[in-house]
Amino acid sequence: MYHGTPQIFLPQNTRRLTLSTKKPIIVDLSRLEEVPDGLYKKYRVGSNQFVRPFAQKNGLRFFPGCFFYELTRSVVLRENNHIIIQDSRTKKLFRGEHLREILGLPYGTRGNVSFPGTDYYAWFIQSMSHTRKLLWGTAVLYSTAPVQTKDGSVQLELF
Repeated sequence: MYHGTPQIFLPQNTRRLTLSTKKPIIVDLSRLEEVPDGLYKKYRVGSNQFVRPFAQKNGLRFFPGCFFYELTRSVVLRENNHIIIQDSRTKKLFRGEHLREILGLPYGTRGNVSFPGTDYYAWFIQSMSHTRKLLWGTAVLYSTAPVQTKDGSVQLELF
């Protein structure tokens, strides 16, 4: 059937390659706000677990919105979730509406997002839930200051 065909073209010797056609994402730091040092503390997740046992194990108080989990897979980004990125070269944190625009979901819109594949940046998504599953080997940012509500009051502590 494949007589005279060079062996490299036989189906059993070929592999399908899917090439990414995504354009590289450029993060414009001039459109972002640098997060003051000490506002967030970074923790490594040692095993798959939910936020609540993770917080209790580390002696942390939980307020809705005080945890930011590392974006490593596709998740639903809710209308008011904030995003923080960390520059792996300088370890500085940045936040701002521009990050949601990069992902194609401006504030007020909900949708699925996945890791955008940016060099040098780790992306963190705000979690309002204590049942968020944290994945082994990822990182979380914990707000050292109580989270404020839209009206400026302090968010209710759940545990």
